[in-house]
Amino acid sequence: MNAPLPGQHLPSRAPLPAVDVDPAQIRAAVEDLLHGVDEIQARGADTGPGADDGAANGTGALAALGRQSALLEQAHRVLVDALDRVDRA
Repeated sequence: MNAPLPGQHLPSRAPLPAVDVDPAQIRAAVEDLLHGVDEIQARGADTGPGADDGAANGTGALAALGRQSALLEQAHRVLVDALDRVDRA
């Protein structure tokens, strides 16, 4: 006589649905956004004393920081959405 195996009394689980998250796409999207952050940083470093971008009174730097923040928020959202899709699968 065969001994029962653990979990035999439980209904069988359906196979997990395929996850529609492509790690390469997620990585590329985040890298693009982070590249944009780096570009803003590089442009900020290139502004010289004669540049008329508001950097003298800090408004240019503050605007650049705001753009960087927005790009980082977008990268965060891409990652959170991907994790959410994986979690639901």
